[in-house]
Amino acid sequence: MTDFLPITPEQIAEDAAGAAEAGADPAVQHATNGEPWYASRVTWGAIIAITAMAAATYLCRISGVALMSIIPLTPHVRRGLAALPGSIVVATVLPLIERLGLAAGLALLAAVAAMAVSRSELVALLTGMAAISAARFLGF
Repeated sequence: MTDFLPITPEQIAEDAAGAAEAGADPAVQHATNGEPWYASRVTWGAIIAITAMAAATYLCRISGVALMSIIPLTPHVRRGLAALPGSIVVATVLPLIERLGLAAGLALLAAVAAMAVSRSELVALLTGMAAISAARFLGF
């Protein structure tokens, strides 16, 4: 075991505060009893929960395939399916921009512009990352 692993509530709070001061956004704490991870025992409850979630995930995916195999792909349905990825991105990104502020908004605009010009997701991703890094460096 290492002395650097926070165990007590006070140590965890101090570690999370230090991470936040260093610029970390989320603080993640994994449950531990103070023993090394390999000495912990996996319970049947955890195994059942993981198996149930894996089954639910598989059933969701396979039910989508089964459902789409019986739905005729009319032009209207095709347009709806084509718009779905953009809708998911907007629903994911806008709350982040609202929470992260101007730097995230500038990065999104830069990424969209890069995507429009280059038609490359990689170029857009790198441009967005560079833009938010620059904006944060400049204090936005």
